[in-house]
Formats: sequence, C-alpha cells, structure tokens
Amino acid sequence: MHHIKYNIILFLFIINHIIFSQNNQFIKIKGNKFYLGDKQFYSLGTNAYYLHSLSCKGDTNSIKELFEQVKKMNMNTIRIWAFSESDKKDIFTLHYAPYSYNDESFIKLDYVLQTGRRYNIKFILTLCNNWNDFGGVRQYLMWFASRENKNITEEHQVKVITSQINKNKIFDYNVSDNIFHDDFFLKDTIKNWYKAYVKYLLNRKNIFTGLEYKNDTSIMAFELINEPESSDKTGSLIYNWINEMAIFFKSIDSNHLLTTGESGFDINNIDYGKYSKWLLNGSKGISFRLNSSIQYIDYSTAHLYSDVWNNVSGSEWIYDHKIISDSYNKPFLLSEFGSKENRKLYFTSWLNAIKIIKAGGALLWQLVPQSFVYDDGYAIKNGLNNEEINTIKYYYSLIQQEEKEELFTNNENNIYPNPAASEIYLNINTETNGEVKYEVYDLLGRIFISEKRIMNRGNNTVLVNVRNYSSGVY
Repeated sequence: MHHIKYNIILFLFIINHIIFSQNNQFIKIKGNKFYLGDKQFYSLGTNAYYLHSLSCKGDTNSIKELFEQVKKMNMNTIRIWAFSESDKKDIFTLHYAPYSYNDESFIKLDYVLQTGRRYNIKFILTLCNNWNDFGGVRQYLMWFASRENKNITEEHQVKVITSQINKNKIFDYNVSDNIFHDDFFLKDTIKNWYKAYVKYLLNRKNIFTGLEYKNDTSIMAFELINEPESSDKTGSLIYNWINEMAIFFKSIDSNHLLTTGESGFDINNIDYGKYSKWLLNGSKGISFRLNSSIQYIDYSTAHLYSDVWNNVSGSEWIYDHKIISDSYNKPFLLSEFGSKENRKLYFTSWLNAIKIIKAGGALLWQLVPQSFVYDDGYAIKNGLNNEEINTIKYYYSLIQQEEKEELFTNNENNIYPNPAASEIYLNINTETNGEVKYEVYDLLGRIFISEKRIMNRGNNTVLVNVRNYSSGVY
C-alpha cells in the first residue's frame, strides 16, 4: 500500500515538472519579433478580463472550460485585468484604498495564473482601466477627491463631460468641481498610489506557485492601462505619464515585457491611410507613434472594432500600425479585435493581414465560457459561434506555421491575392533603402492609386485597399 502511494506522488511530481519546464521561460524580443526560447512566438489568443471575477465566485468549472477551449483553438495567450478598485473591501476588490490591498482577492488572481500555467498559457496583465468598469481611473480620482475634502455629489459621480469646459477639457469624467479625468495623469499623489499598486503586484508571491509576479514565466507582459485617453490633443500628457510609469516598472521588473494598452489613436494622420477624422486628429488625447518611441515600452498595441469605428478598413489599420511599430524596431500586437456582425468576413481579412505582414499576434475580444451572461455583443461561445471559432482556429494555426512557409518568393515582385476583392498585398524587393512609388491603373491607362512609401533594403510588404473600385482588370 505504501509502495503504491509513493509511485502516485512521484508521478504527479513528474507531471508538474514537465508543465513547469514548458512554461519556465520569459517571452523576449529580438528585433521586431517575440521569442520563446529560440523559437519565434506569435501571441494568439483571447481577452478574458472576467477570469479574476470567476475565481472570486468560486466558478472553477468555467475557468477550466475556458482554458480547455483556448487550447483547442490553437491559442497561447490570454489578456486579463489585474486590477479591481473600490471603496468596498469584498472578495472582488484587489485595491480598496490607497496603499491598501486585499490578500483574499489576490489569492483568487493567484489561482487564475497557477491554473493557466498548467495549460501552458501565457498571460498579459493589465494594471488599470481608463474606464469606470472595475474601478479604474475614476476610483483613483474619487479617493483623491475624498482626501482633498472636495464636495462630491451623485451627479458628479456619474456625469460624463463631453462639451467644452475649462478651456480644452473635452474628455473628462469630473468627480468634483475641481477634479477631472486628466488629473489621474497629472497629480503626483495619484501617480504615487498607482506606483505603489504596481510595486505591490510585482513583488507579490503567488501562494500556489511560490513565485513573485515579477518572476512568473506564465506572464508574458504587463500593460500600464487599458485604452488611455485624455483631453490633451498633443498626446504629451499621456506620453509623459507612460514614460514615467515605464521607467518605474522596469526598475522593479526587468524580466517581463511592458506595453501601453492603448487603442492605436493618434494626433495626426501622417503615414496612416484614410480613416475617419476622429481616429487621428488628437481628439482622443493620445499618440500611438509618440508612445511607441518610448524606450521602456517593449512592443506596441492597437485595438480594432470596425463596426463601431465607421467601418474602418481593419486590414489597413493593422498594416499602418505595424509599419510604424517596425520603424522603432518593435513588435506589434493587435491586443483587442472584435465585431458584432460579419465576423467571418472581418476575422478572415484581419487575421490574414496579421499573417501576411508578420505582426506579433492578435487577441480576440472575446471568447467566453457557457455560463457567461454579461454579453457586450462581442462574446463568442463554443456551440453557438462555431463558424467564427473555426475561422479563428484555422488562421491562428496558419500564423503559427509562418516560419515553415513563404507566401512570396524573395526575388520577385508578386501580388496577393490575385484576383482580389478588398485589398491586395504587394511584395516589393529593393536593393537599397529609399522611396518607392507604386501605381494601380486600368486597361485604359487611368491611374486609380498612386502612392509613395519609404522602404528598407530587402523584402517589403505593402497593403493596397481596392475595395472601392469596380470589378475589372487593373
């Protein structure tokens, strides 16, 4: 009897050791690519912000269901919220006051990471939210207002200011007469509270694995804040905040990758295609290009919701951000993509673009377990959305095999796909760095597209949008 028990214990030890070995490496960057060990790593997966909440509810079955579905869909990465601010200290609250952290709730986050490790999943942890969900910026501002003894009315707590106030304050949650959304990025007191939370989280030891978060190889990267925006049309306010927080983060954790968490908006349309004005005129108070240049930001991110972004061409959005990221020799990750309609069409186009231009990966918004009821219109469930699931699974598999195949030859200029319906990709091989001009014209010689791009020596991929042209030979 004792002999049998010993064998079982030894067997479990071996299994755990194998799992640990598979996950016992940090994701690193070489040039503009992610690497896991000596192999290129494409970060492909889903957002599952709700995992900490499921853990707090004790719904381990739904957590297991999600992880198993993730593996079936050729996913390797999950992006989750690693924040939850509130004035209430309950099981769901990680951060209930400045410098005050709820260990009982953090154990639930520990459990998510430890369980994901068993499935060999890499996590991206987001450290704060620009929006009100789960506390976020507004909760920091509420704490600050209380500390300053400001008069906070119920109206102020919920009011979103969209009109012109106090000069250029065009994007503000105002929680009192004198405290605005931008103050999160400005006030030293609030910045110190944020830094203290980051320090606590990075130094926290997971009770299940014994690993401090800063030493946990199941974590791929951290994001400073989800979808930051401000009223500063120059983008400088958020740029300065990101730079300061990135320096602080790296002073504690040099193992993990760090990124901004932004949506990809900018302050002008230089080197971008034709998009709705509000995406690139500074109205969102953030600059993708500026933030991508920050030394301690390891890779760039953007989000994509074509159906609510005036039908923006998603493949072009991906392409333009990848090219800008390349200019800083950094990987690009599409860290949120989703649609409420025409999913197969959109996902095919977008993931095909990720594959062709060799971006760092893409994360769906969002795969959910069967029990999930808070559907924002983007939820995808096994059994209900099989067509979308099969599309994602297929392209994720193709992307992961990228290093085994070449879409274009290295010595010829090719067009793909041909014939085309919405966009084409040009493979242009140049002998030197410089400006290349390309044109698209019909059989009568009429020029429909004439563009110039700076290209590097060697193989370059160019996306051309042809969705607005009638059928024919060009």
